[in-house]
Order: sequence, then structure tokens, then C-alpha cells
Amino acid sequence: MKKSGFKKTVLNNLFLFKLCFKAAPACMILLIAEHIRNEIVVFMEFTFGLNYVLECVEFGRPFKDAAVFLVGLLAFVVLGLLFSSFLYQKIQMKSQPKIKQAIKKLMFDKAR
Repeated sequence: MKKSGFKKTVLNNLFLFKLCFKAAPACMILLIAEHIRNEIVVFMEFTFGLNYVLECVEFGRPFKDAAVFLVGLLAFVVLGLLFSSFLYQKIQMKSQPKIKQAIKKLMFDKAR
């Protein structure tokens, strides 16, 4: 099996991304936005959330302050999960056949 280089792998992925973007642009944009949102939530949760809760314990703030922050963070995470499930159920399920059709058409055109 021949190894492909990093540059060839990146170019192949870019080609596939362009093909998928032409077939279903809304799906691709929302998928990228979802992944960025997810990474921001994880960063906020583990960086600021942990820091705030530890400061509340260290400086003797009331538990209510930490609980309000954690409930707000939980609400933000739940809204993100709802958006993710909406993205999958409504948009991605409709876009996948379009993307598969574009790939099959490309393969058919190359086979001719």
C-alpha cells in the first residue's frame, strides 16, 4: 500500500469539502458552526467554569453564586445539544442524499 503525503491528504479533503459544499452549502456551514460552538463550550466549561467554582470555594462565596453559574452553563450546553439534534434530524438527513448523489455523479462521469 502506497503512503500518501500530508499535502495530498489535505488536497483530497479540500476537494471533498468543495464537492459537499456545492451539493449542500447550508449543511456544511452549520456543521462547521456546530463544531466551533462545541469547542467553545468545552473551553468555557473547563476553563472559566472550573475557575469560578474554585474561586467561590476559596473565597467563601455563597453556594448560590456557583449554582447559578452552573445552571446557566447547563442551560447553554442543553441549548447546544438541541441545536445539534435539530441539525442532524432536519438538515443533515435532507442533505446527505444530495451529497451522495454528487459523489456518485462524479464517479459516473469519471467512469465514462
